[in-house]
Amino acid sequence: MKDITRLRNLPADQITSLRKTGLQLIGEGRVAVLLLSGGQGSRLGFEHAKGMYNIGLPSQKTLFQIFSERLGRLNALAAKNGGSGRVTFYIMTSDGNDREVRVFFETNGYFGLPAEDVVFFTQDSLPAIDYDGKIFLSDRGQAFLAPNGNGGVYTSLENSGTLAHMEKRGIRYVHVVGVDNVLARLADPLFIGFAASRGFEITSKFVAKAHAKENVGVHVLKNGKPHIIEYSEITEQQAEEVDENGDLRLGAANIVNVVFTVDFLRRIVTTAREELLSQFHVARKKIRYYDDKVGTTLFSNINNGYKFELFMFDVYGLASSMGLLETRREEEFAPVKNAPGSKEDSPDTARILISRLHQKWLRDAGVVFAEDADGVNSHLCEVSPLVSYDGEGLNEVAQRFTGQKVQLPFAI
Repeated sequence: MKDITRLRNLPADQITSLRKTGLQLIGEGRVAVLLLSGGQGSRLGFEHAKGMYNIGLPSQKTLFQIFSERLGRLNALAAKNGGSGRVTFYIMTSDGNDREVRVFFETNGYFGLPAEDVVFFTQDSLPAIDYDGKIFLSDRGQAFLAPNGNGGVYTSLENSGTLAHMEKRGIRYVHVVGVDNVLARLADPLFIGFAASRGFEITSKFVAKAHAKENVGVHVLKNGKPHIIEYSEITEQQAEEVDENGDLRLGAANIVNVVFTVDFLRRIVTTAREELLSQFHVARKKIRYYDDKVGTTLFSNINNGYKFELFMFDVYGLASSMGLLETRREEEFAPVKNAPGSKEDSPDTARILISRLHQKWLRDAGVVFAEDADGVNSHLCEVSPLVSYDGEGLNEVAQRFTGQKVQLPFAI
């Protein structure tokens, strides 16, 4: 990739300026967040929408609550900066969880956000088939329909009328994130300001791979155009290759954290619709299905069929300009994908990352701790998103503990 900026190399005054630009755009109502929430928490052993999952923090908050409250805090910061607008929160569901997600938000009062600022729409679906090419059933006489991948977001925005809703609201920038990254800074003012000031149609945040064999896609150029290569397509030799600086040559990890301009989204659904719907990827999956021989739904512990998915990055090459911003992994990437007890990308590893980050915020503000946060139940540290978006505003908290050594677990 050519247009790569590393956050660690940006001068402090430029970071301040970009953040100010982003807050201004938020305060003008020009920014939206789109949360990709079509999946279930099956890999977590949780048969509900993944956003409803509680990762075990002291507050017992779900992913949906954490994200919503983070936006609430950001709206307050924008208002303090003189803005009168707010971030619109779009949530892409699937046929399988749409009703459940809507009820969950309604029951919980939209977690403090204005109801008119929370907009749901359903992504398109496709039948899933077994290895013999037969369509799975979800019930007697009903085909099993599976979400068509995160790349289905583009046509789903158009088909549902959501893109027109964005345009009517005057939104110019849409921050798309996956529901399973609990540290994602939704509508990050710095990121929005960076995307706007550089004039990119697509801007993607990335982190350096943790190690050569990490199972993440990476940003590359393919035939001179931006693309993501999946980890399954990378040979062991390619994964280990380093550049002149000793960094992994294929080391820019895709974390599904992207800002699109609304103009770009409108253009591709208008002029490239056929291309959007012609790049299906075949994925082997564990598929729950109805067996009409026994008259009940069965669960498979092994991959038993195919789903057909579109990938969001397949349109990157259609953009007239795209830039990358490398951010700090320990501050913005804590995926919750695998079951509790897994060594990587689990609720346990996410709690460790959150606890360490929030303890750092508090220490930077002047709080003295008796021990380090390591994420286990007795050593958790949590700062509510309503108190701080990214570490700001904690000096008053620190003053309450002057002269004390704070014990863990700690939550505020």
